[in-house]
Order: sequence, then C-alpha cells, then structure tokens
Amino acid sequence: MEKPEQAAEQLFGEALDLHGEERRAFLDRACDGQPTLRNRVEALLQENEQLGGFLGDSPLRAAMGSNASARSSA
Repeated sequence: MEKPEQAAEQLFGEALDLHGEERRAFLDRACDGQPTLRNRVEALLQENEQLGGFLGDSPLRAAMGSNASARSSA
C-alpha cells in the first residue's frame, strides 16, 4: 500500500499539468473521500505557486521531454 505522502506527491505531479476547473475536477476524482489527501495536494500546489512555479512542469513531463531529446539526437 502506498504511503499517504507518496500518494500526495504523485497527485501533485499530475496536477501540475492542469489548471483551473480541470485541476479541480482531477482532484475531485483522485481524492474522492480522502479530504486529508486533498488538503495535502492542495498545500503542495500552493507552496509551488508561492515559490514562483519552481516545479512549473511535472517531473514526468520533464523526464519525457529529456527522453524525447535524447532519442532525436541519437
């Protein structure tokens, strides 16, 4: 079973790519019945915004971009 902090971090990474209503709908689905998880993900998103979008792209997107660049230069 996944630890709560790991779940929050994973959802945070996925939510970074979404904005506005799309993000709210995603969190509604992903955190359904888990208000503590929802609160933690929202806190992570708020911290990120306060840092000026330090993690502007999700780690997954960044990794995929790096892999695409590596493939195209090979």
